[in-house]
Amino acid sequence: MEPMRIAVVGVGTIGALHARIFRDDPRCTLLAVCDADYSRVKAVADDLDCRAYSDFESLLAAEELDAVSIA
Repeated sequence: MEPMRIAVVGVGTIGALHARIFRDDPRCTLLAVCDADYSRVKAVADDLDCRAYSDFESLLAAEELDAVSIA
């Protein structure tokens, strides 16, 4: 079975936790995180080695996802 391709929208305390859990789960591939605060989302993306978006529509247009966690 292929890992689920995941993105997390909203990377405050809970969203960043969701992203870290998905990144560490072998059944998932964390592709991207998204938040209106670009400095915050960039820091989380750099820490978790995934792409950063500040616009939800851009995320959906650019990534082929199986699921999105909205936090």
